[in-house]
Amino acid sequence: MESPSTLVNTADPRQDVHKERKHDPNLNRYRVAESLLPPDPRGLRVLELGGGIGELSRRMTAKGIDVTFVDLSEHNILKAREMGLEAHRLDLNQGLPPFGDGMFDGVVMLEIIEHVVAAEALLDEVYRVLKPGGFLILSTPNFAFFLNRFKILLGGLSGDEGYHYRFFTVRSLGRQLRNAGFRLERSAHTMPAFGVNIIRNRILKRPRAHLHVPGLVAPLLAHTLIVKAIKSSGNRS
Repeated sequence: MESPSTLVNTADPRQDVHKERKHDPNLNRYRVAESLLPPDPRGLRVLELGGGIGELSRRMTAKGIDVTFVDLSEHNILKAREMGLEAHRLDLNQGLPPFGDGMFDGVVMLEIIEHVVAAEALLDEVYRVLKPGGFLILSTPNFAFFLNRFKILLGGLSGDEGYHYRFFTVRSLGRQLRNAGFRLERSAHTMPAFGVNIIRNRILKRPRAHLHVPGLVAPLLAHTLIVKAIKSSGNRS
């Protein structure tokens, strides 16, 4: 399938448009994102951007959330529609034109913003489609993770080069959110439990364990940045 725009690197074989992603409902980011949802989310209208094969959408639907699904992959869109979801195939670099202002109580995008060249414009669009006080739950790799730093010191690049277009740190992600008009409510950054996961994942065939990373050391030790931000009512910076 050809990309709808030159701003999406579908040439990389890791993109969903080339393969059917393995179903893995136990990924750590799904569990953490679910924990960041409001305590009683029944009846909320939530937009999931880049929803993959719908693992988190299934979890949210089971909680009584009205989920609208967006993805680039035609296969993922078909799967979402089979689940009974309203689903739209969109290139997120082109905004969110099907949706009106203030339509959603929340937006979720996990491991998506790093693939979007026009990340600033996408955050502006997320702000637009959220109701006042609406929430954004977002995750993205931490480019300043200590293993990436070692690679760069040795003259290498992040393994995500070519697959990801944008790279974020704790500070830069916070700045992007503030510039788009969001107030950071909570962070839940994580890192893999190195050593333990050799036994859990490779020997016991269980999901990998992850550790919560306190804010003070998150710029260095967080592998994945996971935040919940609120649409501010004040003027945008």
